[in-house]
Amino acid sequence: MYAPEGEDLSVIQALAEKIIRKLSFPQSLKQISTLKGLQTLLSSPHCPHEILDAAVKQTNLEQLSQHLHNSMREETQICAAVCLANIAAGTSEHTAAVTDVAPTLINEFLLPKHQKKAEVAIWILGNIIADKNVALTHKLVAMGLIEPSLRIFASRDTSPHVKQTCSWMLTNLIQTPIPDPAPLTLPLSHFGPTFFGDINAFLQDANIDIKLKLEPCWLLSTLTDQLLLNAEHYRVLIVSLVE
Repeated sequence: MYAPEGEDLSVIQALAEKIIRKLSFPQSLKQISTLKGLQTLLSSPHCPHEILDAAVKQTNLEQLSQHLHNSMREETQICAAVCLANIAAGTSEHTAAVTDVAPTLINEFLLPKHQKKAEVAIWILGNIIADKNVALTHKLVAMGLIEPSLRIFASRDTSPHVKQTCSWMLTNLIQTPIPDPAPLTLPLSHFGPTFFGDINAFLQDANIDIKLKLEPCWLLSTLTDQLLLNAEHYRVLIVSLVE
């Protein structure tokens, strides 16, 4: 764990809490400035866990999360979401704490018309799923994660880069083990012919960089394994891999 030489980590944690408390200031310019500073701090590869610990304290997380609802300033929403994405990439405890904002992300951010917001939301939700906490993943499914995610992938307004990230999230979702007895069965029936048509169109598009097709290929491969798909789906996968 990194700590600036000579610095007491408790002092760093106190400073982080002070920064987060400033998010309650009413002046919008001060709020966005504070959020950008916090985003830079949390995005650093040298960010000590003590700063993440400070961020996930209930009152601090609430201060940060409330900015997701500031629909008058998309920049503020995105900054707050990026901060939460970095927190979700911390320890399992940090990831679990961020799950409380999932309904907002699913219902208000996973919209094709909001590309930047959608991509950050996918990263947060994907980090929660990638933590391999089965209970949290099933909780996201129960909140309605799958349908808006498929709409993101299907939309012509969604950039190839966002579709790539969405594919990564969905692959992790499908690979989530189902305990016995299962609290909730993953509704794989959502991934029907229409969705495979969307993947096929994406993979066959010669204007899309081949590197952006790797995650969708992996998603298709995972689905073929899970659903024992027919020969046509296998053909799509094979053609996509060799072209």
